[in-house]
Amino acid sequence: MNGLGIIFYLMCTCLLALYMLKKHTSIQDTLAYTGTSAAVLAVLTFYIGMMGIVTIEKEWELGEYKVEYRVERGFSGGALKTYQLYQYAALPILLKHVDELTDNDTTRTCIIKFTYKDLKFNKCRQLDGLSPKIIILQY
Repeated sequence: MNGLGIIFYLMCTCLLALYMLKKHTSIQDTLAYTGTSAAVLAVLTFYIGMMGIVTIEKEWELGEYKVEYRVERGFSGGALKTYQLYQYAALPILLKHVDELTDNDTTRTCIIKFTYKDLKFNKCRQLDGLSPKIIILQY
């Protein structure tokens, strides 16, 4: 929790204490309500801090397929980087998740090999000024 979060929760508990004192309640009741609300806010802050963030770094739409490069960051450790492959259904607004590939590429290759229908995706074609391309291998 950062400093602004602590200041925010202190302000909330102080405002609750002032509100309770204005209602002419006893000091014990005010302290009990204030302590309970501070504990509840602290637990909520802890759980919200443990939640991760999923961002879509890049997105390509290629004919009947859509490829997303996602980065999932948790509260600790390194980020999980994945390529998600979606296929459009008969209606172009419906997407079906068909494959997922973890990005563990340390050599910076351009070809991403999905197992679904042996699809290969060239992510570097966009850097050459050309549109990215999906290749379906025929055996």
